[in-house]
Amino acid sequence: IQIFLLSQVKRFVSAKAVHDVRIAYDKFEDFMYHGHTRVLTEAPILERRGIGGELGQYFNRSRFYDLDEEDQAAACRIPLSQPLFFWVVLGVWTLVCVCEIRKSLDLFRSLVMNTDTCESMTDSLEDEDGEVG
Repeated sequence: IQIFLLSQVKRFVSAKAVHDVRIAYDKFEDFMYHGHTRVLTEAPILERRGIGGELGQYFNRSRFYDLDEEDQAAACRIPLSQPLFFWVVLGVWTLVCVCEIRKSLDLFRSLVMNTDTCESMTDSLEDEDGEVG
């Protein structure tokens, strides 16, 4: 069930969001660099990136205010472009990973490191109540 749900979320939710972000960022880059861009990919969507980067000669920060309001909003709503949101997501993910590693280490210690050894498998099980069966 989990694999099915993950594949469907990717297909119906993530794919559309990624598609929209790529289009919005392409418009932003083309406008902010005044057409001085290089083509990163053409298929399935045209993706351009500015020549010289943010510190290059073609990038004009003041052009942002000349963008359409819709394009401004789309560029500002790219999820991981917001530092606070990005760090919170990264922090939660890190905590989850650390907890999983700790659980794995605890399980390893209890099953591998702290398990007593015995001479033969006949000695491997103990009857707790002392009765047969």
